[in-house]
Amino acid sequence: MSRPLPLSDLHIMIGALETALKEQQKLVDVKFNALPKHKKDVVIRLRDEARDLKVSLTSPFISEADWKANLETRLQAKMKWASQILRQLKIVKEMRLKSKVFYLVTA
Repeated sequence: MSRPLPLSDLHIMIGALETALKEQQKLVDVKFNALPKHKKDVVIRLRDEARDLKVSLTSPFISEADWKANLETRLQAKMKWASQILRQLKIVKEMRLKSKVFYLVTA
């Protein structure tokens, strides 16, 4: 890795990952008919992504865009280094699909 990433920033990024996963899981757990239209679209997108990635909808996976949406602006540029560190520690597994990056949380 060419740039050092402070542990405090890495900790914030892991917290944002956990927050994004919790929000996603809340959407999946609610009955589909009880959701508003814009949330239904998100659940449908998640179902399609899970089917294409060949993982179950309950398995913890997140797209890079969803993870970045929960990060501060200054940390979004450091996403590349954080994902490399988390992959080396075997916390996440990177999967690519249709020019999108997804992270499957393993730990």
